[in-house]
Amino acid sequence: MYTILRNDICKTDPNHKRVYLVGATNEFCDQGMPEDPMVYTKIGLSQNPIERLPQLQSSYKDKHKEITMGASTMLWFPRNFTLMGYTNPLPFAASVETMAQKMLVELYKDIEAIDVNIKGLKDWYRPTNTYHAAFCIFEAIKQCYIDSGTKKVPTIKWTIPTKFPNAGNSIITIRDEYLHYLNNFKKKNFDVTHFMYNSCGMALQFWLPFNVWLKQKNIDMNTRRKYLQGATRFAEVVEMTPQTKNHYFYFGDKLEEEGVRIYNEEFLKDTDFLKQYKILPINMTST
Repeated sequence: MYTILRNDICKTDPNHKRVYLVGATNEFCDQGMPEDPMVYTKIGLSQNPIERLPQLQSSYKDKHKEITMGASTMLWFPRNFTLMGYTNPLPFAASVETMAQKMLVELYKDIEAIDVNIKGLKDWYRPTNTYHAAFCIFEAIKQCYIDSGTKKVPTIKWTIPTKFPNAGNSIITIRDEYLHYLNNFKKKNFDVTHFMYNSCGMALQFWLPFNVWLKQKNIDMNTRRKYLQGATRFAEVVEMTPQTKNHYFYFGDKLEEEGVRIYNEEFLKDTDFLKQYKILPINMTST
């Protein structure tokens, strides 16, 4: 059972810490590029996350950090720090923190073939959907209770400050996609793991099965990402303009073009693998 609370008072526990989730945006523009639209998220530990937030802001104030995500390097100039939520004090909070971080990283490797780790920042991640970070924390708490031998997992409580998300214009964009998902499951019991793997748009229909199939072929993550991008881009064009599949489609990247070929000529012919999914991927042809 999961309960979402709203509160601006955070009582400390002398023996146990809370696991919290903080979001921030990157306002620094590299090479004339617009502000990074993604929300950077930090999964951390604190006895009082509400007091921890200004400490985080102060530690990064006016500092340009060079960070690396995958093969890309850029400057990070954080703004709009927002406390998105925190747990009750937990005796195994450190284990929850570590487990949730690992879950979030593995989740995105499985779904989107990306590494959401940020090199140069401790415990910060860049997921496509911020609510996944909260759900990883929920699942980690549940797993820690199970590992401790608890027969019935207690209600997992997640507190969101009532002022959220009033830290700045950019962070407000996560209000609907973050709070909507959390509020939808208030006081409800659901399979978090199943939901996380099947809640990213085309995940069940396209990304997840193709990515899983590619992983079984021992194809490295960066190449898988290119294959997925090419096949997805072509599928979107075919959906809007069906006649495209009967004509040559220009790819700016050879790996993306190879992804479409593998998708059609190998993946779609692996009927034993495809039987695992109720929704079969769209057939695409490029001549």
